[in-house]
Amino acid sequence: MAINRLLINNLRNIDSVDITLSPGINVFYGDNGSGKTSVLEAIYLLARARSFRTQKQKVIIANNKRSFQIFCTVENNNTHHEKKIGMEFINNKIKIHLSGQPLKKSSDLTKLLPLLLITPDSKNLIFQGPSLRRKFLDWGVFHVEHSFLEYSVRYQRALKQRNSLLKQKISEKQLYNFWDQELKQFALKIHSLREEYVSYFFERLVFYLNELVNIKPISMEYLAGWPLELEYNLMLTKTYNKDIKLGFTEKGPHRSDLLFKVEGQLVQEKLSGGQLKLFTCALYLAQCALFSEKSKSSNIILIDDLPAELDEKHRYTLLKSLYSLGTQIFVTTTNLAMLELKQFKNTRLFHVEHGKVREMV
Repeated sequence: MAINRLLINNLRNIDSVDITLSPGINVFYGDNGSGKTSVLEAIYLLARARSFRTQKQKVIIANNKRSFQIFCTVENNNTHHEKKIGMEFINNKIKIHLSGQPLKKSSDLTKLLPLLLITPDSKNLIFQGPSLRRKFLDWGVFHVEHSFLEYSVRYQRALKQRNSLLKQKISEKQLYNFWDQELKQFALKIHSLREEYVSYFFERLVFYLNELVNIKPISMEYLAGWPLELEYNLMLTKTYNKDIKLGFTEKGPHRSDLLFKVEGQLVQEKLSGGQLKLFTCALYLAQCALFSEKSKSSNIILIDDLPAELDEKHRYTLLKSLYSLGTQIFVTTTNLAMLELKQFKNTRLFHVEHGKVREMV
């Protein structure tokens, strides 16, 4: 999947942009504050219906404007069938259209535009709590098996209902029976799909770690979120009294995690800052590779401020690996000379200055 054309109006300091894009590498360069990251933000909004920079959509609107609009045409790599996505934020609401028809579910955007983002903050995937790692894992699982979304929604609904009973300190166990059965059914489905994905993912991670940085021996541990030796319903029964005291369901897939270790020690404790940057890039490369293999298609990746993340050798290795997978790549930089682009065909360069985006031929 690749974006062919991108139009942006009234988004941050961007007044009006209409550009044709490469299915390969697209580089946006210019000074800090010129609007480079805003271009990536617009693409992210089209794929996720939310920003990666703020939770307040209204602050994205350009000064003295009432709304912002984003439009793109997307082409399937295999069928070459083109679709159009339009988005407008006005009166504190996002309106989305797909080929002229209103779109209500953001998950439909996620299916159409499978997108990953690497920023200087991506190392938080390693350093912060398990929530980010679950989201990272579930992105991959969802794009391999779309039914995962339904299982997750059903599980979260049951979890919310059970937690509501627990918060009220309701002790009649029969009231929990239905929601416990729902939790069990979808917890096992979620776990099964995650576990299968993780086994494939680790193979790709090892491969790309060998490409980027010599870290051995590496291990990865998937924690289900509850003791797998216990039957799920039995686990809920055993933790019932504690859950009542806590006011929420302590164990389940909503507590799962991924741990990465080198020589038995967590990578965040063992590796240097530079090695952790490369390790994070390997995680994203592994996910891109697995997506490409399982879906027989390609995804989109945004890399904000690539030179800040890697040295010259590893910048080239990362771009080469993504390029070989057929990934459509969007890169920002303040210094174009720091990117070795001569080796890549299908590259387009865009100079960004004061919110104006101009293709350089």
